[in-house]
Amino acid sequence: MVKLKTIIYQLPEFEILRKVLYQEGKIKLRGVYGSLLSLVVNYVREIHEKPQLVVVADTDAAEQLVDDLQNFAPADQVRYFPSDEAVPFDKGVFTPILYSMRMNALTVAVEKASPIIVTTPAAILKKVPPPETVKRNLLYLKIKENFDRDLLIDWLAESGYERVHSIDELGQFSARGGIVDVFSFESEAPYRIEFFGDTIESIREFDVLTQLSTNQIEKIRILGKSIKEKESATIFEYFQQDSVLFWDESERCGQQLLEWWEEATTIFEDIKSELGISSIDEHYMPLGQMESKTHIFKQIRHGHFGKSEKVDLNFSSAPPSSFFGNIKLLVEYLQKSNKIFLLHEGKKSRERLEEILEAEIGYVPAVQFVEGEVFGGFRLPKHHIEILTDHEIFNRLKMRRRSRRVRISGSLVRNLKSLNFGDYVVHVDYGIGKYQGT
Repeated sequence: MVKLKTIIYQLPEFEILRKVLYQEGKIKLRGVYGSLLSLVVNYVREIHEKPQLVVVADTDAAEQLVDDLQNFAPADQVRYFPSDEAVPFDKGVFTPILYSMRMNALTVAVEKASPIIVTTPAAILKKVPPPETVKRNLLYLKIKENFDRDLLIDWLAESGYERVHSIDELGQFSARGGIVDVFSFESEAPYRIEFFGDTIESIREFDVLTQLSTNQIEKIRILGKSIKEKESATIFEYFQQDSVLFWDESERCGQQLLEWWEEATTIFEDIKSELGISSIDEHYMPLGQMESKTHIFKQIRHGHFGKSEKVDLNFSSAPPSSFFGNIKLLVEYLQKSNKIFLLHEGKKSRERLEEILEAEIGYVPAVQFVEGEVFGGFRLPKHHIEILTDHEIFNRLKMRRRSRRVRISGSLVRNLKSLNFGDYVVHVDYGIGKYQGT
């Protein structure tokens, strides 16, 4: 079965990209449209084999990029590091989901050899715990391992966890008999750890609403918190020398950074007496430090740039054609070229496409199928190549992958009535948005 990577990575642009990756200085790219970005980022991972920090100007595009990348790179090495503030010094309701995602991304950054962390301009400015603190506060447990139950309870209490009767939120634990429940600060679901004496007999995830156990797992990690230690580092400090810093829509990212910093400065002057800090630098990385913080990175900038500005590589990609469910129009279009590819997610997806084509025109035409899973298609006019997904064919958006589906907290469910019109919320399938009422 022909795969999407096989078709795209044999193009001459990727050979050029391989060569410029080993050149000195910043790399400038132009013309990377839609889901082609995930293929470019993954190619850099495969060639350079170093950690990557990818900054995307649009929140929704960042989440889509993570989903796309998890189809090409190992899913456990790709994480989204979101901003947990709608505005600087946001004093809104604490959002466990965003906090969990941020902590999980930092944990992956210190654990994995070549992670890809996707983020946004606003997210990279806010201070985070130092990487040494995160490493020091990680506890690993596995079944059949000997571990003193009382020692675990003491560790949880000393590591910022609240002891409760029944777990409701991130950062809580409960203990009854030989069972210890804990909801790690970076976890997507709480864990139920069952002891037999001082031996871990089983570890299971469970549902915060029903309190019923779900799937059993072999090993877990629990992230603690240093209560007295301040968040004094930046996300850049989680990356080693020669890691890749990829700016998508770099001009827009730069503008967003400037606007966020200016807004933060204004808000700080208005409410600094309420914040309990003496300087804005205690909460955010000063914009003036960006150069010194990023000099260790191999930087790639993708943007529009001026027509007269020299770039290292122009992919010259463009939006694909759309058919809005008109299969006859699609068939006519496919007959124009043998380099138009229909993307499918596996055997069943391909068979469904073939059935639709046969039902519409009475037979399955000669179609170029290619296996892959991305949010949207793209065109490469220079090579007469076009990739079409369900979105272009049927005007149907691809549902987001949820390899990491953060389970909503019990207390949040019980307090939905506290939501106000316009509040920021996180939808499990569609990401961050504003509450518009019921």
